[in-house]
Formats: sequence, structure tokens, C-alpha cells
Amino acid sequence: MSQNMNQKQITRSVQQTSWGTAAGVLAGCGITLAGVALNLPPLTILLRAIVGGGIVTIMVSALAMGCQMMAPPKEEEDLH
Repeated sequence: MSQNMNQKQITRSVQQTSWGTAAGVLAGCGITLAGVALNLPPLTILLRAIVGGGIVTIMVSALAMGCQMMAPPKEEEDLH
């Protein structure tokens, strides 16, 4: 039974972080493309992509966590 609970906790934590990470990577890619289009130096593009991707990751993760907290709790199914 404890293994089943641990598995659910891992699944929940992966779901929480996946949206933020995906959005951060996507933002970093967009910032990189914009920097290349503007002919910026590589170091500037790299720093902007890292900072921008990090900020987007934090914002989306916080938003996803807030939405999860506001949602009504799900009833866990009994597997017996």
C-alpha cells in the first residue's frame, strides 16, 4: 500500500513540474530564435534565453500549483 501511495506522490510531482519546464524550454527556444533574427552576440542570446526561460518556468509552475490548489480534491479510487 505504501508503494502505491509513493507512486501517486511521484506522479503528482511530475505533473506539477512538467508544465513549467515545458513552457520554460519553449520560451528559451523562442528567445533564442528572436536573438538570432536580431543578430545579437551569442553570449547575449544565451543569457537572455536562460533568464527568460527560468522566469517563465517559475511563473507557469506557480500558476499550475495555484490552479491545482483551487481545484476540488479528487476522490481516490479504491483498488480492492
